[in-house]
Amino acid sequence: MKKIHFLLISSLVAGSALLSVSCTEKENRVNGTGTIEALEVDVTALQSGRINQLSVQAGDQVSKGQQLAELEHDILNLELKQAQSRVTQAQAQLDLLLAGGRKEDIQQAQAGLEQAAQNRDLARKEWERIKTLYAEGSITGKEYDSTETRYKTTQAQYDAAKAALEKAKNTARPQEITKARAEGETGSCSQS
Repeated sequence: MKKIHFLLISSLVAGSALLSVSCTEKENRVNGTGTIEALEVDVTALQSGRINQLSVQAGDQVSKGQQLAELEHDILNLELKQAQSRVTQAQAQLDLLLAGGRKEDIQQAQAGLEQAAQNRDLARKEWERIKTLYAEGSITGKEYDSTETRYKTTQAQYDAAKAALEKAKNTARPQEITKARAEGETGSCSQS
C-alpha cells in the first residue's frame, strides 16, 4: 500500500509556492520538489469606468506598476470641470465677502445716520426745554411725556442707523469668510 504525503515548505508568495512530495512504499521511496504557480490573478482598478484601451493580452507577463488598461476620460473630465467651477464660485463668493459693502450702500447708510443724528439732537434740545418748562409748571405732564418719548425714539433710530452703517461696511461675518475659504480649499483639493 502506498502512502502519499504533501509537505508545504513555504507559504504562497506572489502566486507560487514550493512543494515537497514524498511517496513511501514498504521499500521504495520517491522524493521530489517543485513549484506551483498561480494561473490567475485578480486585477482591480482604483476607479470604475469603461475601458478605452487594453494594453496587454491574456497570458502576457506584466510587472508591478505597468499600465494594463486606460479608462474613458469623459466622465472624469466632466467631474473635473464641475470641481473647477465650484472652486471658481467659492473664490467669487470669498472675494465678495472680503470686498465688504458696496460704496452706494455705505453712502446711503451714512446719510441715514446723519439724518438720525440731526433728529436726535433736535429732539434732545426740545426735551431739555420741556423739562425746564415742566419744572416751572408751565406745561402738562402729557406734553412732557410726549417730548421725552420722541427723544428716546430718535435715540433708538440713531442707534439703529449706526448699526446699519456698520453692517453696510462689514457685510460678512468672520464665520462666513472662514466658510467661503474652506469651500474654495475643499473644491481645489477635490481637483487633484
